[in-house]
Amino acid sequence: HKVHSEAHLSTGATWMLFEDRLLLQPYFSNTLTSGYSLESHYSLDLSYFLSYSWTFSGHLGTGFRYPNFDELYTESGLTQPNPLLRPEKNFGLDLGIIYSPSKHFSSTLNYYRIWNKDLIEYVILADRRYAPKNWAKTLTQGIEFSIQSLLFGVQLGGSMTWQQSINADSTDIFYQKVLPEKPEWSIQNWIKVF
Repeated sequence: HKVHSEAHLSTGATWMLFEDRLLLQPYFSNTLTSGYSLESHYSLDLSYFLSYSWTFSGHLGTGFRYPNFDELYTESGLTQPNPLLRPEKNFGLDLGIIYSPSKHFSSTLNYYRIWNKDLIEYVILADRRYAPKNWAKTLTQGIEFSIQSLLFGVQLGGSMTWQQSINADSTDIFYQKVLPEKPEWSIQNWIKVF
């Protein structure tokens, strides 16, 4: 049997500056999982209240994900494991603007960009089975628009996301810019009644 243990330590803070117009929230964490080296993660979230109705938001930070147990060791059905997977790491940023003139209406426009190293994604093998693989470098970027409104006692919400995902490893001559099972461009949208 394979067993993984994990220890996690994190700290953060919240500061209000410039007459409570700027909200800053730094965050730092360390995670150690058996079989891997110590991983550190940091982020900084900010919100600047331009006026009663308008807020500028931003996020800057790093992240990581260890391969899970199934990706490393479990063979089932059409999938096979890959015990050589490395943890995926990323650096990302988000910039957004929020318009909320009342408690009954809000909308958000957000741009995000994420640089990944060793992203874990499944690829199809010659025998038509799937296995997880590390992608050396990938880039995901997109724009999200969301809206929520309370109308006659019914809360309505909707969003649309335009996203681009590409293989940014210039040495990968087989896949080039394509990430299997992910379109280079995609648009997602939803409408929900709460």
